[in-house]
Amino acid sequence: MSLKPSFVKHVQPPAWGETFAWERELLGAVLGNPSLHEDVRDLIAPEDFSTGIHERLFEAVPRITGSDGSIERDAIPAALGAYAWDAEGGVDAWLDRLLAERAPAPDVLRRARDIHANAEQRRAQPELIDSDTVAWCHQQVALLTRLAERSDPLSHQIDWQNIIGELLYVGRSQTSGVVRKMELVFEHLVKLLSDPDAPSRNRWRIEIDAFLLRIAHEAKPSMRRLIDLDAAWRRGVSDAAAGLAEYAIRVPRDLPQSCPFTYEDLTSGTLSVTALLEKLAATGDMNAIQQP
Repeated sequence: MSLKPSFVKHVQPPAWGETFAWERELLGAVLGNPSLHEDVRDLIAPEDFSTGIHERLFEAVPRITGSDGSIERDAIPAALGAYAWDAEGGVDAWLDRLLAERAPAPDVLRRARDIHANAEQRRAQPELIDSDTVAWCHQQVALLTRLAERSDPLSHQIDWQNIIGELLYVGRSQTSGVVRKMELVFEHLVKLLSDPDAPSRNRWRIEIDAFLLRIAHEAKPSMRRLIDLDAAWRRGVSDAAAGLAEYAIRVPRDLPQSCPFTYEDLTSGTLSVTALLEKLAATGDMNAIQQP
């Protein structure tokens, strides 16, 4: 018979922002002292991290540690792969912030245990924030807006405007990250269609596959109404045209003005690059024309 009080099982997990900060502290400590990775890798699994970029960096530590025992910083962007796009402000600035926030060495093991325990609890008792962060942000904003309307003295002391703004920023940043990956998928598809024999064609295909996997993992149901696929398509086409112009290659004249792909095409994770190219080609007479 367990002697634990019954209320223990109902303890709420730490807030998402708190666990996110723990992850940054842990990663910063490991970047500053890679030998700590050996101490924590049996305490925490890569999938315990809340974001893909944190997971990828943690997994990559053994590969980016040099013979002198320090991190080879130049190797980090390649190790992050497509996740490097998520490094806010660029990879170098992001790494500098991680190092600045690193936990003291004596706290690293505790941080690893806390992150793992929290991940286990959330997997056992998933909440809206775990399944759709964007929807959760909008839910919390609605609740906070109602609280801000209260006239009691305590409510007047709270900076509701900035708190609500921060929540909305979290939702917008996650959505814009997915949109950016969609734009890159569109750009690479148009390049492949326009210049199918380009030396970079294999790299474009690999990157499209990587971005589609990321989109499938990161897209949330609530993003459907927030993402303007037509605008993302036009930006992708524009970027493709600018990149190909350096090689005197034009994109097809009659590319559709509206996005030829549905939200499900991009987020299901089931369509191949070939299937997407065929769907794009079927929208018209897609003959790329070289500039004279």
